Amino acid sequence: MKRVGIVSSSVELDFRYTHEIPELVAKEVVRAGALPVIIPIQEEVSERYFEELDGLLFLGGQDVLPFHYGEDPDPEAGPYDMKRDAFEIAMIKEAIERKIPILGIGRGMQIINVALGGSLDQNITSKILHYRPSGTKKDPFHRIQIFPGKLQDIFGEELIVNSYHRQGVRSLGKGLSVSARSIDGVVEALEGQGILAVQFQPEFFEHNERFIELFRSFIESL
Repeated sequence: MKRVGIVSSSVELDFRYTHEIPELVAKEVVRAGALPVIIPIQEEVSERYFEELDGLLFLGGQDVLPFHYGEDPDPEAGPYDMKRDAFEIAMIKEAIERKIPILGIGRGMQIINVALGGSLDQNITSKILHYRPSGTKKDPFHRIQIFPGKLQDIFGEELIVNSYHRQGVRSLGKGLSVSARSIDGVVEALEGQGILAVQFQPEFFEHNERFIELFRSFIESL
């Protein structure tokens, strides 16, 4: 069985930090035929991760600290997790060096872009409400247009996705190309050598068999 490392988020609980991943993501990885392995956030990246894992999955969460792409934080952006940023950037660079396939979701797409030298819009301004704090991640909310590539092979030329992100890709990281945009031009997916990343949250459509194909396609590529 293939092993997919899922980089966790750090949460303080009863004055202690815990490392966790969303249940829905773990379930989708299992449904797609792989074993999910939780990767705790550490000060340094261990080589053992890459000896034991077939692929890496980077998830949603806090905003990426703008210092990583040479900007000061927007007053409305945040919160940030500097330790998570540093660990994930190091993991991404090492995975690319070792040719370990990567899947990014939400923030995962953004940190991949930043790790490769790209930048972000800290607050998306658009007629489409890309960030819905009072809404639900489970609702389809806007259309994306998909260009030729891995994502189009999975979903075709158009898809209706959920909307729960305040930040987005501005300039592209090295080796990345845009594979989907929303109708207002916001980048909704990136692809590169061994990399596929999406802005939307496919795991929240757990009862829609179409979205499990993103996880299946990734695992089949390992």
